[in-house]
Amino acid sequence: MNTNRLKRAALCVALGACLGTLAPVAMAQDGAVVGKLLTDPGQRLDNATVTVRNPSTGFVRSVRAEANGSYRIPLLPVGTYELEVAVAGGAPTRVGQINVGLGSATTVNVPVSGVSTLGAVEVRAPQVVSMVDVKSTESATNITREELSRLPVDRDITAVALLAPGAVKGKGSLGGQGISFGGSSVAENTVYINGLN
Repeated sequence: MNTNRLKRAALCVALGACLGTLAPVAMAQDGAVVGKLLTDPGQRLDNATVTVRNPSTGFVRSVRAEANGSYRIPLLPVGTYELEVAVAGGAPTRVGQINVGLGSATTVNVPVSGVSTLGAVEVRAPQVVSMVDVKSTESATNITREELSRLPVDRDITAVALLAPGAVKGKGSLGGQGISFGGSSVAENTVYINGLN
């Protein structure tokens, strides 16, 4: 009697082990494309973009390659893809008919030629006066009479105050309407019109 129990237990353990190894493959619903962009030795690939496109579905995904040229594009639906590599200073390189399988990574190494490296880039621009006050935490908006006449809003204080960045409608005390700025309660905010509260 004990030998039958032992045989059944061993069979259950063996069956569970076999089925347990199939679970990760059965759960996979996508694949990946991995590889390396091949250049001359010692040459860096800054800002190289690798894009895959499925022509039958229109699905597109892009990633930026590492400086050493390696890239990985995960979570791709199963299908046939075209790959394009865009590198600054070089012509785009295209590879077609890349088959992405279920739960697997397809390796595509792409030779890239004609890459040039810039020694330095100098940018000159006139000084721009910032419209943002970085020294203050207040949320303020100035609206002129001319701007107000052109805006399609009601002519009441709530509608005008809602034009300020971060302003939303809120409920005030006693059930009245109010305005909340930056997540504060209605009671914590002050609205001034022509210098008056």
